Amino acid sequence: MEALREPGMIHVKAMCVLSHKGRILATEGFDDVKNEKFFRLIGGGVHFCELSTDALKREIREELKTELENILFLHVFENVFIYRGNPGHEIVFLYAAQMVRKEIYEKEETPIADQPSIIAKWVPISDVLSGASKIYPAVDYSPYLNL
Repeated sequence: MEALREPGMIHVKAMCVLSHKGRILATEGFDDVKNEKFFRLIGGGVHFCELSTDALKREIREELKTELENILFLHVFENVFIYRGNPGHEIVFLYAAQMVRKEIYEKEETPIADQPSIIAKWVPISDVLSGASKIYPAVDYSPYLNL
């Protein structure tokens, strides 16, 4: 989970719904101010003059050491939130895709390559839809989880 940069700025993100066999891949996080465990979609920041699809591919390559295929644009939304007591504001380009490295689908956990202390886990979609597992950015994922 990347730390909030530049307070007071709106950040542009490209994030991916990576689903397989009724599960979604997300990193585990914890907000010690809220005392809340949560999951966050894989992806990250869009650089200046970088298209969101290019940012998505770069972020997945950096984080999971894989390329993407069958990339599908799902939605763009605004996310205003509080994390560790600090306000955040992002514009999120949401995509669905499949990973080229199929072995990632078979692992229960995968360390994030550029931040090995962060672990990506497969979270049951039923837990996301029921609210048992909180996933951020907070948006209704139900239209996108059975693609």
